[in-house]
Amino acid sequence: MAGPGSRKKRIHTGSLKKSEPGFLIVGRLTKPHGIKGEVHFFNFSNVPKILKPADKVCIGEYFSEFEILSIKNEGEKQIIQFYGIDTREKAEKISGQFLLLPRDKVPDLNENQYYEHDLIGMIVQNESGEKIGVLHSIIHTGSNDVYVIHQEGKENGEILIPAIRSVILEVKIENKSMTVQLPQWL
Repeated sequence: MAGPGSRKKRIHTGSLKKSEPGFLIVGRLTKPHGIKGEVHFFNFSNVPKILKPADKVCIGEYFSEFEILSIKNEGEKQIIQFYGIDTREKAEKISGQFLLLPRDKVPDLNENQYYEHDLIGMIVQNESGEKIGVLHSIIHTGSNDVYVIHQEGKENGEILIPAIRSVILEVKIENKSMTVQLPQWL
């Protein structure tokens, strides 16, 4: 999925924290598959093969650690099995839980890619370098994402801008800044 601006690709992580998170949500375990402890996995990430056998991951709000025994693709879904989860009953207990990777285990991205949490807290400015506000959150829509920009001291307090190439001109992760060309209707 091509991202806006300097042709950077946005990677969904499920994290909207302002600081560097310790863990990133990469997907959700949905329902058991069969009787041997396998679970359907909905991958939030568009990083190919973000998970592989022998990876250690955390499941759920208590960050229970498990090692991946196997992961396979079945059409658009993935089926995952963990060491120690060997019955349908055990698989049911982890169904519905988020699957998280420690931040230091998340794959490095190419130069033209970034994670969503990298965008949160960015200073958003126009082409002249005037500050517009701070990127507060991201709304996922059916067609393109929308960035919620908080403006200090403004009556409405926030503006919404579409995350499209004609609006997002440049993203500098290292400087935590984004240059935009606001649509005329704003």
